[in-house]
Amino acid sequence: MEFKETREEYSMEIKYATTEDITAIAAVEAECFPPAEAATEEEFIERVKYYGNYFWLMYEDRKLIAFVDGFVTDEPDLTDEMYEKAAMHNEDGAWQMIFGVNTLPDYRRHGYAGKLIRRAIDDAKLTAGINAEPYTQRIAKLELQIKGYMDEHSDDMGKKKTMSLQFGQTGYRKSTKVILPKAEAKIAAIVKALRVRGMSDCIVSPPPKVNKDALKKYPADDILAVGANIKVDDVFWYEVDRESLLEQ
Repeated sequence: MEFKETREEYSMEIKYATTEDITAIAAVEAECFPPAEAATEEEFIERVKYYGNYFWLMYEDRKLIAFVDGFVTDEPDLTDEMYEKAAMHNEDGAWQMIFGVNTLPDYRRHGYAGKLIRRAIDDAKLTAGINAEPYTQRIAKLELQIKGYMDEHSDDMGKKKTMSLQFGQTGYRKSTKVILPKAEAKIAAIVKALRVRGMSDCIVSPPPKVNKDALKKYPADDILAVGANIKVDDVFWYEVDRESLLEQ
């Protein structure tokens, strides 16, 4: 994946790393860190070998001006060992590490590092979404099955409309929504009524608008009295007993 943008007369490009970029990467690293701290070209050869697609390089025309890199792991904490052992990269890991944010001195304070970080975040979200899709579909299917079971056994739930299952609880809860008219004149009338009744916490301004979340906290009689309406629905819910699942 690549994108280009024009900044003045220059062509800006963000790309992943290949072996052809290693010398330029090492050169930028050397300008950003003292010799004792900078990664060597040999170290970048190993890093690109294992996780070149987790380098985000910004080029101005053909010049590398900034880069961000870091591998993926199941370990939540960054350690010194990770810098030293590129083979620790786990393509299916849960955590995206960031090892370095490097920008050549003459190109700093232009937001380039921020663009690279945002690109890294966007890529991580995209990858997570793709990897999670099978689980998301499975969860949606199970939710439909649980709801179907609940609908078939609604008479067994009693007044609480709650049922305990093997690995958690499920049921229906009352959900109250405040319904407001669309006409501006009617909204203005509700705002006026709220002020008269001392319910100014339900008003957001400027311009004066009704805060439905705040209004919903009031008794139904008060909500109706100011000119708003109420809609009450039974909403399906479930709660997983994670401890029981972990014991299986």
